[in-house]
Amino acid sequence: MRIRSCVALALILTSGLVSAESISGRWELEASRSSVGQGLTLTLQIQGADKFSPPDLSAPGVSIVFRGGGPRNSTSIVSVNGKTTKTVSKSWVGSWTLTAASPGSYHIDGRTWNVGGASITLDSLDWQVLPAVSDDHFSLVQRVEPSTCVPGVPVKYTLVWYLGASAQNPEFSLPILDDANLDPVDASFSVPSGDTFQLEYRGRTIAGVKSIETLGGKQYTALTISFSVTPSKSGSYDLSGTMVGFEGAVETRQVQDFFGNIVSQPVYRSLTAQANPVTLKVAELPANGKPNPFSGLIGKVSLSWDETPEGNFSVGEPIRMRLRLSGVLNMKDVDLDHLVSSALAGGDFQVSPDPSAKDEDGSRSFVFRGRHAGRLVIPTLALSYYDPSTGRYGTTATKELSFAISSSTAPGSAAATGFGAIAAQTSSPGDAAASRSGMGPLSPSSRLDARLSRLNPNGLDRPFLPSLPWWSFAIPGFVAGFALLIAAGWKHSQWRILRSERASWKDSLRAPLTDVARNGEGGRNVLEAGRHRFSTLLGAGALWKKRLESDGRWANLVSSARAWDEAFFSGSRDGEPWAERWVEMRRRMEEWK
Repeated sequence: MRIRSCVALALILTSGLVSAESISGRWELEASRSSVGQGLTLTLQIQGADKFSPPDLSAPGVSIVFRGGGPRNSTSIVSVNGKTTKTVSKSWVGSWTLTAASPGSYHIDGRTWNVGGASITLDSLDWQVLPAVSDDHFSLVQRVEPSTCVPGVPVKYTLVWYLGASAQNPEFSLPILDDANLDPVDASFSVPSGDTFQLEYRGRTIAGVKSIETLGGKQYTALTISFSVTPSKSGSYDLSGTMVGFEGAVETRQVQDFFGNIVSQPVYRSLTAQANPVTLKVAELPANGKPNPFSGLIGKVSLSWDETPEGNFSVGEPIRMRLRLSGVLNMKDVDLDHLVSSALAGGDFQVSPDPSAKDEDGSRSFVFRGRHAGRLVIPTLALSYYDPSTGRYGTTATKELSFAISSSTAPGSAAATGFGAIAAQTSSPGDAAASRSGMGPLSPSSRLDARLSRLNPNGLDRPFLPSLPWWSFAIPGFVAGFALLIAAGWKHSQWRILRSERASWKDSLRAPLTDVARNGEGGRNVLEAGRHRFSTLLGAGALWKKRLESDGRWANLVSSARAWDEAFFSGSRDGEPWAERWVEMRRRMEEWK
């Protein structure tokens, strides 16, 4: 009996056993050779542990980007003759993309890392990078404007990728975004208008525009991105390493489709498009002629008052004016408040920002109040700057302004106290009554209370509240009903706009494709006509486009347009039945609601 109990206990313990693994690791490159601009994948796999924080990797002349990683655990349960064994295998897998900017031999030293309390040792890596393989169907053009500047001034960068054939899996290398001394201007990465696309680079989304352009007498699909960067240090920035590695369809082959038809299929090859060499030169501000102190402003700077009010003003009466600063290239938030307050500190005017004004960028409104009577002066305000267009320092200044300020009519007048016309009364019947009673003249505040008491017969403590007519209680409901009426009208107008956009879109769709094909109905002409028709359909109104995007139909339309582009630029697919394919696509799209 005791032996049977021990055996049963042993079986129970065995059935819940979890095997323990030793921790080991290895990494490997997907290939021992690559081309300039072509990304090479490095994969790391760790066995026996599922938690790992990968350190940064670096190698001279190589851009290394971590693509992500995480646990890859598996569990297996085996039962033999009533004995159950559960095995848990833990692992971590991650990958990097390695891109070289020039041909040669490259090397990454071996590593020893501590993982889960154990040390793993990884061998060194070596690979060869061959010269870039290019093709005339693809070109990459870059420019920077201006190409010479000073620190702190943004420059505009534009990159255009010309596609004469289909391309896929692009990997860009953009030195202008990799340099820590070139700060991207976030506002310049907004989504442009038109037919747009997006690419991801170093965790940043860059939106661009797709268009049809002509280069060297040939027609291309052009993908254009444009943004601004601000150099923080002087120096020469070489952008010749700008390139894109991709798979391009440079030839076709004949294959048999599902229905037994012979069709052309693109053949993709690994290619690299290298951009034209561009250098951005950033020079320090010249020491010769530099003002002391120097404001730090760069540009063709101008400082002026917008309008100067005319007439006579009393002491304490507000004088409102707007100061405008324009032409500044390197600073967006110049402290005009400090400029004005420091220049007028202890002067003839009390100055404060105008809270009621709606100021634009580069402008600031102020309220000036004369401290005493006389011909009071607002002195000249001056700022030094550096103009990169002339290479010289300069000074911009406002004009000196003067105002005639008169004294107040009485110590308790409106200009002095701000009470308004009521407080400006210098005497009242109450003063005479007070004199007759032996109390003496009333103070300014007492006169004000007396004046208000005559305007409000109910007294200051219990202000008079007029009775409200019965219909005033219906106003809140009327306002709510009116708001609902406006909302319903807006909804109805949106519905009518949507119907109009859909009708216009379907009119463009229904027109026979051969009606716009030139020189007959040849395959080449039908392809060209189809591309133009797709361009019209992709220009759908905003509401109809949003309706199509909501269920994926817009993506289907974009994919079809891209297929016709690829066929047109391949130059070898003219013999395919494009007219019949258009009729079939048109039939499907006419059913869209």
